[in-house]
Amino acid sequence: MISIRPIAPKDKHEWWKLWCDPDESYLQTTGSLASVSPSTTETTFSRFLDPRVPLYAAVAQDSNGNLIGFATYLTHLGTKLTQENMYLGDLYVSPSNRQKGAGRKLLEFVFSEADRLNCPGCFWTTDKDNQTAQRLYNKVGVQADFVLYRRA
Repeated sequence: MISIRPIAPKDKHEWWKLWCDPDESYLQTTGSLASVSPSTTETTFSRFLDPRVPLYAAVAQDSNGNLIGFATYLTHLGTKLTQENMYLGDLYVSPSNRQKGAGRKLLEFVFSEADRLNCPGCFWTTDKDNQTAQRLYNKVGVQADFVLYRRA
């Protein structure tokens, strides 16, 4: 059975492995491992636990209590609504635990957090070649007609 809950201080070691282990992690999968320093990772984790910072994380646990995935999300103001929006920043499930419902449960948790925080909009992006993620996202969301740009 997979359960989802907000991240807690006790999760630091297991989350760190899911986030930046050189052999199998979110940053390794996204090609970002070399560009995210340990101090940035430390700061990121501490922000999840700081109630003054609107950056959040949820973790997925297996039936033995081991962390098998996580989602990070944040709220922000915009110009078209008076309420904040929710942005799903990262969603990761360890490869050996994929296709078992953890990703969907993490998304549903983030959606429930958006509702709880009165955020009518919830959006996210994924790599154009990430077909596995897109299969899930097509079941729970609608693809937007936007093109993403980054500063040169």
